[in-house]
Amino acid sequence: MSVPPDPTQPRAQMVPPTVPPRPPVVYHDPDEVVWRDEVRHRFSSLVTGLTIAIVLAVIALGASAWALLQPDSDGGGGAARERIAALEQRVQQLEASAQRHPSRAEVASLAAQQKALADQVTTLKQSVNSPSSDLATLRTAVEAMQQTVQQLDGRMTALEQGDSAP
Repeated sequence: MSVPPDPTQPRAQMVPPTVPPRPPVVYHDPDEVVWRDEVRHRFSSLVTGLTIAIVLAVIALGASAWALLQPDSDGGGGAARERIAALEQRVQQLEASAQRHPSRAEVASLAAQQKALADQVTTLKQSVNSPSSDLATLRTAVEAMQQTVQQLDGRMTALEQGDSAP
């Protein structure tokens, strides 16, 4: 049984029970639903591809680390040892050729020869560029020869006239 409330006590108000609010009704466009599904599918494909790439990179890193840390069991390095030997031989050849460099006297002699040749080339260029001095000399020589020929011609004419005069 229930006890009736005490009349001296204030009466508690009765609160109606709270009803949870109803969520709003949302109607999705079918194209939007298809678009969202497509985006989710592509995103999951990208995640899958990225996961595969990361796994392959980790495997390759592990294999290369293992290959580097693994001691050579056959005792030979194969092509790597051959390349090292070829490089060492080339270094030795370069060192030998560096030791055969010319002395300072040889270099000075070559420089002097080069200077002499440069002077000869300069002289030849000047003679080719100034043919007028040679031409002037030739002209005076030709004129002198012409005068001499004229004089001889005059003498011969005088001699011929002197022989035919008696």
